[in-house]
Formats: sequence, structure tokens, C-alpha cells
Amino acid sequence: MSVHRILLTLILVCMPGVSLFAADADTDYKSLLDDFTNKRYAEALEKAEKFVAAYPEFKHTGAAYYMGGNAGLNAHEYDRAERLYRDMLEKHADNRHAAKARNELATVLNSARKLEACIELCEANLKGDPESSYAERWKFLIAQSRYRLWQFEDAEKDLKDFSKKYPESSYINSIKFYLDRINPELKLDANGIVEGYDGKYVEDVRFQKALKDLPGFVKEAWKVLQQTLGVQLKGAQVVFEFRDKGFNRDNNRAITETICVDYKPYTRMVFYTEHIVVSEPDFRSRVIHELKHAAFRDVMGQGYLNLPSWVREGLAVYGAQQFDDRLPAIVGGATFSGKEPRSLLDGIDDPDHDTNDYLEDAAAFYWLESVKKGAVHEYCKRLIAGEHFEKLFSELSGKPIREALDTAAEFAHELVNERMGDAEKDFLKLRTADYKKPRGELGVKWLKDTGIPQYEAWLKANPDHPLAPNCRYRLGKALIYAGRFEDGRTSMKQVIELDQLRSSICDDAQYWIAQSYLREGENESAEREFGILLRDYSWSGYVKDLKDKYAVAGPVTEEGAGK
Repeated sequence: MSVHRILLTLILVCMPGVSLFAADADTDYKSLLDDFTNKRYAEALEKAEKFVAAYPEFKHTGAAYYMGGNAGLNAHEYDRAERLYRDMLEKHADNRHAAKARNELATVLNSARKLEACIELCEANLKGDPESSYAERWKFLIAQSRYRLWQFEDAEKDLKDFSKKYPESSYINSIKFYLDRINPELKLDANGIVEGYDGKYVEDVRFQKALKDLPGFVKEAWKVLQQTLGVQLKGAQVVFEFRDKGFNRDNNRAITETICVDYKPYTRMVFYTEHIVVSEPDFRSRVIHELKHAAFRDVMGQGYLNLPSWVREGLAVYGAQQFDDRLPAIVGGATFSGKEPRSLLDGIDDPDHDTNDYLEDAAAFYWLESVKKGAVHEYCKRLIAGEHFEKLFSELSGKPIREALDTAAEFAHELVNERMGDAEKDFLKLRTADYKKPRGELGVKWLKDTGIPQYEAWLKANPDHPLAPNCRYRLGKALIYAGRFEDGRTSMKQVIELDQLRSSICDDAQYWIAQSYLREGENESAEREFGILLRDYSWSGYVKDLKDKYAVAGPVTEEGAGK
């Protein structure tokens, strides 16, 4: 810097009312505002935290607090969002965003399962501003939080009061949802199964077998969980219910929820029948998985629900021995959709948790066991005794928690890379060539001369590879396009028979079995297979365009597959 610039700077510093930081603050604020406006919430959150620390007296600091809190809410970084909202309400209570901040802070606390704090805040909000436009929502959150805390009698009173006062509320369906789960009328058989199922599989031999198998699966589950998790779980307060999934397209094959019976918490396991009838092994593994949740919840109470998803789901997948099936299903599903499967590996404690994260969740505990033999058993025993999940993981791994979780995430990457191996590149190269093949007769010639032989060779060399279901499917389509219809159907049937646990493309395989008959001119057989698709895979995306064209197949009986 020149002497003249130094002198100029000193003069500016000494001038009253001139701030060297004003220009920087304006620039930084505009950058924060740009990220927030364009919904780059992770970036906006970080910039907001830095901004309020650097410029506590700036004219827009209150707005920066608000944007940071809202960005944290949208990024699922609830602890960071809470700090920003609370600091804003303390330091900038008159800011024009304060009312929204109080309301959104309630959402943060609710989402973070800080339910007592959520109730306390909502009650304070109502006391301070009873005529607020958010008052209805705060009353709903109080009632909902009490239900989630298993304060069922108080929740019931609040829910009923709400429904009387706000019968036209946008929350009325949610109010009904919770009221329906307080002391519902349940007629149970001796095995805890809700009676009265009258869906499409009532007379289906596959469903009837599932009902008979369930008690044995439950008994087996306690043995498996003791072996894998090292804790003796004697049972759980649980009821089982079967429902048809119908045209619902979500990814759930089963759900668990808390209901109350005589104002005491019970776990209700809902199994979707479409998934049960197509795969007995999948049904068995899901019974074990869900019973782990129910039993730990019974032992730990609310403490179990307060655990992060990676602990709850990681131990459930590990305990039910599902990892070797979940890995190919998850990475294979991503590959089938044209995605890079490793992009799903976004960290063990990534706040944006979904079912794809189950792979990393379970890998964390496989890594822990690899570090110290018997660590998972010790972890579970001490966890249900009340020790903190992070301190336990850190102690047993011998690493600070952040380093431990990052190392476990690297382990998950290594597992995926190891399972995929060089065969992944070979398959993707072949699939790309398939996509780029010529149209018409030249494309058929390529399939016959190159594509089909190479798919068959890859499968022969890699029968248990995570991408084997994808290859069987690609081979089936290639054979159908090449006019080898029966061979194509055989390959697609193998997907359905072998890969229910290891893939999510069995509905695609059933669709192409039906399509193969159409291409062959066998319309009656096509109608039959489309009917099976509509019955057993009614949740599939294909169904939308088919349900008005074809009849749903009847139940599978001893005499045959249904008509």
C-alpha cells in the first residue's frame, strides 16, 4: 500500500460517521440475500452465522438473523436455526420478521423433537399475542406435541377442543389422524393381528400363508436380534395390521406408528399386502426390522424416539441382517435411474435423511464392529441402559465423534466400491452401448450379435453382483426386442423370483413380461400379465396408464394364479 493510500485510510478512520466496514457489510449482506432468495440454504445459513457475528450493529442484522434461521429450518439444521431465531428474538424483537420468527421457531422445535420446548414456546406465543394469525397453528402444535410425548389424555382433550373451535381448519385432517389413534377400536386375534382385513388378497393363498407365518417370524425375530445386537428383547407392546397399498406410490413397504391403547403407547405395524405376497423373505426381514424398533422403543421410551435416524435405522438394518440386500437395492436403484450411486453416500449424520441413507446407517455399525469386536453388542446394551449415543460411539471406536462418523462414512464408500468392483464399469459400458445402438433392424442385429452375448457373459461372471438385477432386466429387454420372447420372459421372471429383496425393479420386469406378449400378438396372455401387474404392483408408475384398459387379476388360489 502506498503512503498516500495509508494517509487516506487514516483520514477516513478519523472522520466521524464513516465506517470501513459499511461497504463490506453491504457486499456480504447482498451475497447472503442472493443465496437465501435462490434457496441455497446451506450457503445462506453459513453466511448468516458469519454475518451476525461480524456486523452486530448493521442496519440489516435483524433480517440476517431471520434469513439464517429460515435457511437452517429448510436445511434441516435445527440446532443452528434455533440459535439464530432465539438470538433474533432477544436482540431484534422489534424487527418486522419477528412474528414469523416466533412461528418458525416453533416449527424448528417440533421438527427437532424438542417437544416440551415447542409446547412452552407456543403457550408463550399465545399468551403474548392471542389474536395472532398463527394462533390456530400454535394450538395445533401443542396438541400434536402432547400426543408425540405420549401425554395421550391431555392430547385428546386439546385435539377435541381444537376440532370444536376450528372445524374448518386446514389442520382438521391432522387432528382426526391423531384422534383416530387414541384408543382405537381394535379386534385382535391371539397373535396380536388386527382382524377384519377385507382387501383384494383375502382369498389369496400367498396372503393366507403370510398370516400363518407371522407368529413364527416374530418368535424368530427375538432370537435374531439377540444374536446380532446382543440384547435380550422379550417382546413389545405391538399390534399388526395388513392393508392394501393400492395406487399409493410412496416407497414404504411397511410402516410403524405409535397409537395408544388405554392411554398407553403401543406400536402398530402396518404391512402393505402387495409387498408381502410377492416375497416371503422380504416379509420376514421386515418383521425383524420393525420389531427391533418396537422393542427398543418399549425399553427406552421417548429416549428411543429422540435418537437420530442413523442410530435407529442403522441398528435395525444391522440387527435384521438386511445390509447385503439393502446395498444392491439402493445402489442398483440409483444405477437403474441413471444416477451415480455414490452420490447417495452423503455422510452418516446427514440431516436430510431418507431410506437411501439406510446403507450408510448400517455401515456405521459394521465399521464400529470392525474396529472392536463385540462393540455393537456393548453399544446396544449401554444404549438401552441410558448412555448417550454419541459418547458411546466415540468411546467404542476410540475416536472423537466427528472423526468416527467421517471414518465410518469412508468405510461405507469402501464397501460400495468393493462390492461394485471393475464389473460395474463393464456393465455401464455395455449399457451405454445399448442406449447408443442404431434404431430398427441394425439395432436388433447389434442386440443379437453383441448386446445379448455380452449381457449373458457379464451375468455368468457376476451372478451375485449388486447390478445383477439390472443386468437380468437389460438382458430380458434385449431378448424381447430381438424377438426371443420366451427367453426374454424367462429373464424377467428371474428378476421377480430372485431380486425382490435386492432391487426395486420387479414391477418393471412384470410390465415387460406383459409387453412381450403384446409384441408377440398374444393379447390374452398380455391381459393376464397386465392384470397381475395391476394386482401385485398397483403402486407402480406403469399403472396410471393401464388401470382403465385392463382388469385386475383375481387372487392366487390353489388352482392357479387368478384371473
